[in-house]
Amino acid sequence: MSLQKRAFISNLDSHLGKVLCRKFVSSEYEVYGTSSGLGTVMKSAKVVQARDPILLKKCLMESDVVVYQLDNGIEEPTAALKILMNEHFDEEKTFILVSSFLTWFETDTAAAAEAEEEADADPDEEPEPREMHQYSEEEYAKRVPHVKYQHWKEVEKLCKRATSDTLHTYCIFAGLQYGKGEDKLHPVFKQAWHLAEEGLPIFGKGDNYIPLIHTTDLSSLVFELACQDAPLEQRYFFGVDEGQSTWKDIITAVNTHLGNGTTFTVQEQDYVFYENIEHFIINIKVEMGKTGEILEEDKWVSRAGLVENIASVVKEYKKERGVEPLRALLLGPPASGKSYFARELSEHYKVPTFTINDIIQDYQGQVQEFKEELSRIRTTKKAAALRVQLQELRQKKQEEAQAAREAGEEEGDAEQAEPPEEGEGAREREPDEDELFDDDLIEELERIKAESGEPDEEPEDDEQTTALQEALDRVNKVLSLREKPASVSEPEPVNPKDKKPPAQQKAKAAASKQAKTEEEPEESPKPIRYSDKALSFMLHWKLQQPTCRNQGYILDGFPKTPKQAKLLFEEGMPGEVPAPEDEEEEPPADDEKRAVEDSLFPDYLIQLKASDTYLTERIQQIALHHPHNNPTDFQRRLEFYKANNPQRNFTEPSRDASTGLTAYLDSALTNVEGAPREILYRQFDVESVPLVAPPPPQSKYEKKEHDSVFLSIAEYLGAPRNYGASPKAIGEEQIRLKNLEEESKTKREQEEEKQRLAEQQEKGELEKQKQEEQARVQEVKEQERIVLEARKEPLKQYLMTNIIPVLTKGIIEVCEQRPEDPIDYLADWLFRHNTIDDDMGI
Repeated sequence: MSLQKRAFISNLDSHLGKVLCRKFVSSEYEVYGTSSGLGTVMKSAKVVQARDPILLKKCLMESDVVVYQLDNGIEEPTAALKILMNEHFDEEKTFILVSSFLTWFETDTAAAAEAEEEADADPDEEPEPREMHQYSEEEYAKRVPHVKYQHWKEVEKLCKRATSDTLHTYCIFAGLQYGKGEDKLHPVFKQAWHLAEEGLPIFGKGDNYIPLIHTTDLSSLVFELACQDAPLEQRYFFGVDEGQSTWKDIITAVNTHLGNGTTFTVQEQDYVFYENIEHFIINIKVEMGKTGEILEEDKWVSRAGLVENIASVVKEYKKERGVEPLRALLLGPPASGKSYFARELSEHYKVPTFTINDIIQDYQGQVQEFKEELSRIRTTKKAAALRVQLQELRQKKQEEAQAAREAGEEEGDAEQAEPPEEGEGAREREPDEDELFDDDLIEELERIKAESGEPDEEPEDDEQTTALQEALDRVNKVLSLREKPASVSEPEPVNPKDKKPPAQQKAKAAASKQAKTEEEPEESPKPIRYSDKALSFMLHWKLQQPTCRNQGYILDGFPKTPKQAKLLFEEGMPGEVPAPEDEEEEPPADDEKRAVEDSLFPDYLIQLKASDTYLTERIQQIALHHPHNNPTDFQRRLEFYKANNPQRNFTEPSRDASTGLTAYLDSALTNVEGAPREILYRQFDVESVPLVAPPPPQSKYEKKEHDSVFLSIAEYLGAPRNYGASPKAIGEEQIRLKNLEEESKTKREQEEEKQRLAEQQEKGELEKQKQEEQARVQEVKEQERIVLEARKEPLKQYLMTNIIPVLTKGIIEVCEQRPEDPIDYLADWLFRHNTIDDDMGI
């Protein structure tokens, strides 16, 4: 028998089963277990078919530790417990049943109902408000399961009864598991990652307490129970962390670090549409209990809970699910195709891309958004204040009318007063909107204010409006940071030969300037140029948006200088927003190494390169379609790029390749102690790309083919880091393929119809040619007939005159006589009746 310890784990391919398998394998256990066949299993683990009772029994008897999960049904753990209870073995074994707090689902509800019954039994005593009880492991007998999980409780009891001198059984009531890529909480994390417009669901009020535990911590608890030197007397354990979180706390934390911050309320009648809903609406508070002692402080991954460790949980989720953000910076000289490749990569990887102009436009758009939100909130507050004033005025008028009626004032005054409502309860009825915001009532309130001279009080700003106003002020402050002019124009020097007084010289200069201005056409306003500090604030804000935080980004040509890169990526930068008149804070010196913000810094640095000749030819080709890429400005931009991205060039020793933007980015992580990663840097030659982009596909439903440079960059970046196509994208792709098929079918039918018409036309032309040929032949025959007829006329006349009369008489004679030899008879007859001979007298 092997000296290596053995562990048997049910459902090795489940979320917890995989973590448990890795835990025991790393501790040099030989792992056996069952599998549902729906997931993958570690290669080092040996899968046992649950349908083979003989092999299953053999594995259970040879295992030192047996772990079963109730999540996958009660049949297998019940059968395993019965096998171990009925068999005799000398070596000690540990059986651990991982259950759930669903067997405690109705516990607090039952306790509340019991307290309510006790209060109803003594109506004279004022009932005290009930505080939610925090349950301990010793109160396991009080647990009341969810109606769907009544049978789980029976298995838990069986597990407790199965303990013996050689079989030590433990039951863990596990909280809702999180971490390691998520299990039952995965739909929530996935919906948050996709930044769904509707947001994340809040079930009811969302104030229900949910016991939680990190999957790694739960596996550590199972392992520690299995490795106890002496068996523990306690049989039930709470598998929970220290966090006391409600569902709303969980959603808020996930939304803050992963989602877009929006939520929606799910009513109770709609719970049935959500899978595993019972895990999300459970409401029970529990103590950590013995678990805190079994798992020492350094063995916890998330002792404080999900909410406190949400940043690390989200990071782990992205890594486990393969949805880490793709962050790339695309650099290159002007006219090298940066924007083209950025757009293509953005479409391929479903990652946002933007130029600095896009960022500036988005940042400026915040001003209007903040103003509209502030206006909406303050208008709502004014309406609420007006409601209170109108309600007070209405109440005052009702009280005056009531007092007038009680004092027996004149009937006319009583009729003018508002008629009394019937019953005391009716007087306490809240007026509806139409009654409260009555025009006469508003007019009277305005008159009272005018007479008293009291101005309308502006509503005080609360925490929300104060935060919005501060954000608006910050945005405006950043937008005021403009680029300072390179130099101030010097005053025109005084001409010493000019004897005119200075005042006249100034008037002359002003007149000359005015005349020059009148002659020149008015120039269009120049675009606003923001300082590097302002641009770093804008880009820093953009990269922290949920879309960039989840999917990543592809920066198109910015930052352009090492200074801009330091202001953007280094920790503590860009710092506080300075006043416009203050000098900009300079970034750290080149020799000072500062850590960069890992969440913002790019993973990939892609640099496009091309010769000056290629770039010049390309700029000439595209200048007609892109005016900003004009040849005049091209040389200045190219020199600026070369100055900030020097390459090793022996012909230009002044250019130092160890400095510049690419050198800084390439070394920003590797030169910092304790850097978590390093940037991946590669250059791509774009001279194989045509000077002019190829025409788009003939059909709008066809996908265009990518050039070799794009394919090389895509191969370098790897596969997309997302869930694949979303349901919306899948639907759009299906529609595209359907439209493409219909378009191809229509095109094919049109081609076939065109070919049929061409064949029909050709056949018609051939038929027409045949008919024309036949007509010509007929005409020729007719002409020949006429000619023959003309030629036959003399002969016919001759025959009719000389032959036919005699021959006719001879034939008649033959017919009458019917001789035996008619031919000889006719010849003889003709000879005898030859008219010519008669005429000649022969």
